[in-house]
Amino acid sequence: NPFSVTTFAFESSVENNPFLDELMTCARIAGFGKVWVRCYVSDKAVDPKVFEQETAMFRKMVDYNRKFGMETILNINGIWPKGDPPRQVDKKANFQIGQNYGRVFGGRVCAFGNHGIEQSNSKSPYRGGGKSRLTDFEYDTIMACVYDGIKSVAPDALVCIGNIATDFEADTVKRLYKSPGNGKFDGAFFNAYMGQLVVGRNMLAVFDSHGDTEKTIWSEEQANQRSPFEGPARRYGEILGAERMVQTWISMIGRLGPRLKSVTMWGFAPSTRQDIMMMTPDLQPRPQFVAHAVMADFLADALFTGDRSAGGINLFEWKRPDGPAFICWADAGKRSLNLEVPSGSLILTDIMGNSVRKKRERESLLWNWMAVPFSFRAEAPSGSVTESGSPYSTEPDALRSRNSECLFRTIPERPSPENCRLPDAKFRWRSEKTEVGRSIFRFPARWR
Repeated sequence: NPFSVTTFAFESSVENNPFLDELMTCARIAGFGKVWVRCYVSDKAVDPKVFEQETAMFRKMVDYNRKFGMETILNINGIWPKGDPPRQVDKKANFQIGQNYGRVFGGRVCAFGNHGIEQSNSKSPYRGGGKSRLTDFEYDTIMACVYDGIKSVAPDALVCIGNIATDFEADTVKRLYKSPGNGKFDGAFFNAYMGQLVVGRNMLAVFDSHGDTEKTIWSEEQANQRSPFEGPARRYGEILGAERMVQTWISMIGRLGPRLKSVTMWGFAPSTRQDIMMMTPDLQPRPQFVAHAVMADFLADALFTGDRSAGGINLFEWKRPDGPAFICWADAGKRSLNLEVPSGSLILTDIMGNSVRKKRERESLLWNWMAVPFSFRAEAPSGSVTESGSPYSTEPDALRSRNSECLFRTIPERPSPENCRLPDAKFRWRSEKTEVGRSIFRFPARWR
């Protein structure tokens, strides 16, 4: 599952925390499979005992994520040189810090990467300022030493460079192949807020030019799901964030290929209302949440088979146990697509999970696509058997979401972010069927 969420605000303990439990449950319902956690240790953590003490909370976070079926991507830090230039990076200390990370977290997280230094073309604001600013040479030396330390005790661990901000020409990756970086990384984290496909493709091209065809890329942050959450603009504008999110994420998955290991949004549920989030502070879902859950559910047991886009139509094909399935939208305006439908009809589903059955005329079905993502698949005959051997039916109950949890729920005595510890809070879940013609999310009339 490539879908990831940026670090949750673990402002309180993960133990006996009903609000955080519900937050994680919501993320799981939305279809997320990975969580980014930023781990920071002091220079004293070179000592393994101090490292154990300083990372106790982060180890609990990793175990907590696993309890909810989610993997952890761990952002880590090295030891910066002190004083004014010229100065030396403590290579031994950074190697030891890497060893400590490898011993404690190796095998428990799916990837390691750099902490907090969003670095693009040497212009990162996270390296400090003035004489104390970290140079390229110092940064690259730290990364290489930490990599060597982790690999010395956890050779199978994935250790990546970055987080790299929008870097269209992949200049940062090119530089880190030179000394002192020397290509010591298994992939790259990036947080391109524009041009995600260009950034990802150029990173992969640099990897390939060095013969590193197995190195991967991990999208750590973006904000294509942003949309208005209040005022007059919300009525027709909020849904646009859900549209852009699906378009961006499906394009990245379909066009960057299987070496893209993470597609991540920035944030999930804030302490204040923000246009970039999927949920409100009291964990009420926005359209982005529902669209993500529908998209993740549609792809849950699907194998990507190809990008079929042509003529202003974006068309991506997957193979599911019940047959081929597609996600499609037009670049702009309206485009017509003539579909051969041997089974007689299609099931079309919008990003909110509303499904309709469209019957063919003669041997094909002519459908007009707009710049709004839809998924569609052929309707199998009632009682037929899929490749996995399970009976497939088009009865309404068989078309409900395959997620094990419902999308909406009624939760009395909801804990708030300000009062996270409510051990007596009671959670009651109310299921909603997802049938053909029945809406699981109400959106503006222009969508219905």
